[in-house]
Amino acid sequence: DLTDHGVKAMFERFKVSRRVTFYKARSTDVLQSMPKDRKLDFLWLDADHSEESVLAELKVAMPFLKPGSYVGFHDALVDPREDSAVKKIRAQHPSWEYIRFFSARGVDLMRVQ
Repeated sequence: DLTDHGVKAMFERFKVSRRVTFYKARSTDVLQSMPKDRKLDFLWLDADHSEESVLAELKVAMPFLKPGSYVGFHDALVDPREDSAVKKIRAQHPSWEYIRFFSARGVDLMRVQ
């Protein structure tokens, strides 16, 4: 999402903001510009929610993920395209841990195995 809905303030309140880097850009562009050997602990994807975009984001992100990395997807409860993409990702990666939070428009969290 290109709008900060208070997430930065929340991270500051919990004293984790120095461990988080925010990018206000297309995630595929940011990921493609990162050093190829970088590994992410947590990746939050909140783009245009089309199935194609969500799947493309994860495809570009895969080299940066490691066992134990978390990937968060936003708005799956309110956007059927996002929900469809999450279902496809779950089918492609059945070993990944998965939880859906029924708040904040829906948050799907997956843990890479």
